[in-house]
This record gives sequence, C-alpha cells and structure tokens, in this order.
Amino acid sequence: SSSAADACISCNRLSEDNGTGIAAVLLMALKSALSDRGISLSWDYAVPGYLAEKSYSITYGARNLRRLIRREIEDVIAAKLVDEMKGKAKSVNISLAGEELSISAE
Repeated sequence: SSSAADACISCNRLSEDNGTGIAAVLLMALKSALSDRGISLSWDYAVPGYLAEKSYSITYGARNLRRLIRREIEDVIAAKLVDEMKGKAKSVNISLAGEELSISAE
C-alpha cells in the first residue's frame, strides 16, 4: 500500500499542462520587468504551450522551463534591445515561426 509520502511526491510532479501555466506566469513576470523600462511585451497564444512542450521533464519540472526562457527569450530580447534597437524599442513580440520562436522589437 502507498504511504502518504508517496502520494505527496506523485501529486507534486508537474504535467506538461502545468508547464504551460508556469510558462505564462514566467512570461508575465518578464512583461512586468520590461514594462518597468517602458517596453511592452506580447506573445502569441501558442508560445506558453510551445515553451512547456520544449522544456518538459518529469525529473526536473519547471527548472528546464526557466532555463529555456532565459536562453531563448530573455537573452535574445536583451541582444535585440541593445544591439539592434540601441535602447529605443517600445515593444517586443514573441511568436512562433514553424518550430522556432520569433522575437521582434519595434
């Protein structure tokens, strides 16, 4: 028979659906941080699901998701804002182009 501890461990595992929600929360946090700098952030409806699917791991849960967002979104936005827009961007949009993220700044 299962102990209460076994039940807790299985309850705490994240599903891919949980990952979509967590991705949306992480994107909202990034949106807030950019808003503090006068930059709006938007994303297509499919982006959180894409991030969750690409980073999903039963073992590591949301840690891979956080790393993926840092590498494929935050680092790219930072480079675009500094290198391409010279700090003059007012908005950033994240969309899917096939199986890849596409990030544009205006």
